[in-house]
Amino acid sequence: MNRINHKGMELLEYKKELMKEYPPLIKSSLILALEQMTENKVVDMDTYLVIKNEETSIDTFHQYLLKKSTFTKTPEEVYEEFEVLRKKLDGYFEEKGISDLQSESVIDKDVILVSRKFTMDQAFTMNYFGVEEKDLLKLMKRRGFVEKFAVLRLMKIFKEWLKYATYKESLIVPNISLVYFDSEEYGYSIDVTFEISIEEIEKEQLLEDITLEITRLKGEAEAFYESKIIS
Repeated sequence: MNRINHKGMELLEYKKELMKEYPPLIKSSLILALEQMTENKVVDMDTYLVIKNEETSIDTFHQYLLKKSTFTKTPEEVYEEFEVLRKKLDGYFEEKGISDLQSESVIDKDVILVSRKFTMDQAFTMNYFGVEEKDLLKLMKRRGFVEKFAVLRLMKIFKEWLKYATYKESLIVPNISLVYFDSEEYGYSIDVTFEISIEEIEKEQLLEDITLEITRLKGEAEAFYESKIIS
C-alpha cells in the first residue's frame, strides 16, 4: 500500500521528470517551479536539494519521502484504506455463508488479520467433565481448573495442527494466539489466525484464492479440534 500522501506523490513526479533526458530549458523550468515551492514554504530546503540532486535515484527519493511525516499519510488515513480492503475481504466470506471469522486491520504490520475462535465455555465444561451448573463457578474461576486445562489442552491441539498444516505461503500465514479468558463467552479461548499481506489483498484477482485458502484451513482446524478434544 502506498503510504505517501498527495503532496509527496507530486514531488515524486517532479523527481521522475527531472531524471528524464529533457532539454536544459525544460529542466530549468521544473527547477524554477520547485524553487518557487520552496520560497512559498510548500517544500523545505532539504527536500528541494534531494529532488534537484541528479545522483539521488527515484527509489532513494521514494524512501526519503517515507521518512518525512510531511509527505506521508496519517495513521488514520492509512487505517481507513486498510478498512476498505478488509471489508471487501469480509464480503467474500459473507458470500460463502461464513460468519464465524473475525477480521481486523493491523497497519503496523501491513496485514489484515483473520481469526477463528475456539472456546471452552460453561456448556463445554458441563458436558465434557459431566458437572452440574452449581459447580461451574468454582471450576471456571481465574487460575482455576478449567483455565489450566484449557491452556494445556488448547495449546497442545493447535500447535500440533499448525505443525502439519499446509498452505500457500504467498497468500497467508497461519498462527495461533495464547489462551485467554474470554469475557464475552465466559470461558477460555484460543484464536487460530491468518495473516494476509495488505499488498496481496490489494490484488483483486487474489481475493477469491485467499478466501478459499482460509476457508479450507478453518475447516481443517475445526475437524482437527473435534477429533482431538474427545480423545
